[in-house]
Amino acid sequence: MSVTLNIPLYWHHWTNGAEAITVKGNTVGECLKGFASAFPAFNTVLFAGEGKLNESISICVNGKNIKTEGPEKAVRDGDIITLTVSGGCCE
Repeated sequence: MSVTLNIPLYWHHWTNGAEAITVKGNTVGECLKGFASAFPAFNTVLFAGEGKLNESISICVNGKNIKTEGPEKAVRDGDIITLTVSGGCCE
């Protein structure tokens, strides 16, 4: 699946100014791993040991917080994943 990943302004310096990138994956977790492999600085930001997502990061898919579903949440072509520090992006 081809998904857009929105990157907060305060992290643009790690993405060479990119506000959003296209990532591939069937789940949010796969998309984030692909993003972190392209931009290694995000490994320690997004993941807190053993591949678990860092609790201080909020992840939204199409504007809805996926905290209860976690990285296993399935994504579809055209979905939009938004990252932010907890409390900043979603319903």
